[in-house]
This record gives sequence, structure tokens and C-alpha cells, in this order.
Amino acid sequence: MAPHIHIEPGNNRDIKMTCISTGWFPEPEIQWKDPQGLHLAPASETKRIEENGLFHVESSITMDRSSRTEVSCVIRNLILNVEKVVLVSMADALFPKDSLWAMWLTLVLFLLAVGTTICLLLVCARKSKGKLQEEHDLLTEQKEEENGKLQEKYAKLEEENGTSYLVFNIPPLMFFHFNKTTKYRHCIYDPNAFRSR
Repeated sequence: MAPHIHIEPGNNRDIKMTCISTGWFPEPEIQWKDPQGLHLAPASETKRIEENGLFHVESSITMDRSSRTEVSCVIRNLILNVEKVVLVSMADALFPKDSLWAMWLTLVLFLLAVGTTICLLLVCARKSKGKLQEEHDLLTEQKEEENGKLQEKYAKLEEENGTSYLVFNIPPLMFFHFNKTTKYRHCIYDPNAFRSR
């Protein structure tokens, strides 16, 4: 079978690449080469016979992360003159295309999530503001209605008692009582009773 390379982080600034292939007979030769075709010494190498009688081979090499060169794994059957080669670049090993695609997808999804959250917060804030404005308008309307009723009440009192009342709609509700016989009295309105001084 055509070899494939498994990549995993090594110690410090190293990465470990393992070339794996199965289905060979007789025992094959496995080598690592640089772009110039020079042999690279493997860190480890194993060959074993599987239950079907064919060879399973693995060879590992350690490369520095700062390297941007290409390396190839060559597995050769010298008797049958069969050779399988797999090439990998350090740039692809450190930043595989699938990882870049996954990274961009994650970034896009994150930005969409942030944008959606901000939009929801703005909508909720507008709804809350509108609700508060409605409550404020309702309270203002009720207050004006109560004030109108109070004005009507004191207008009736004025007609009945022959006195004048000036009503101010500020908490606590205050009014001034003017007696036509030049008596002056200052009163403070209380929901339960009137207190005068």
C-alpha cells in the first residue's frame, strides 16, 4: 500500500513524522530523503510480519519546526523493483490545509455568534426602552387625569365655600387656600388626610 505520514508534536521545537505502510513482501527497504535526494537518518524504524504474512513497516524522523524544507519517505522492494514515495513539506505539516479551513470556519462562526449576540442585546434594549416609555406615558396620563379630577373637586369646593384654591401637581401635592375674608392658610395634601398649618 502507498505509505502515509503521521505527524505529531515532539519535544520543544521539534515535530515527529512517522511513515507507515503495509502489504509488502518480501521485506522492503524504507528511507527518508531531503529535496536533494540525500538520506536522512531515521529516529526509529520497525518492521513486522502481520497475520497475512505481509510486512508492516514504520519509520520516524524528527524535524525542527523552523525548517521549511520538504522530506520524502521512500519504501522500496528491491526484488520486485517496486517503489512507493510520499512527499510532505514542513509548512503543510505545521499548517495543514484542513486545519486552515477549520480555523477559518471557527473564526467565521465565532464572529457570527458575536454579531448575533450584539443584535439580540440591541433588540432587547430597544424593547425595554419602549416598554419604559409606555409605562412613563401611562403614569403621566394617569397623573394628568387625577390632577384634572382634583381641579374639578376644588372648583366645586370653591363654588360651595366661596374660597379660592391654587393646586400645584408636584409631590407632595400642595395647594394654597385663599379665604376671601383675607385669611391665608397654607395646606399640604396627603392621600389619607389634610394637614394644615
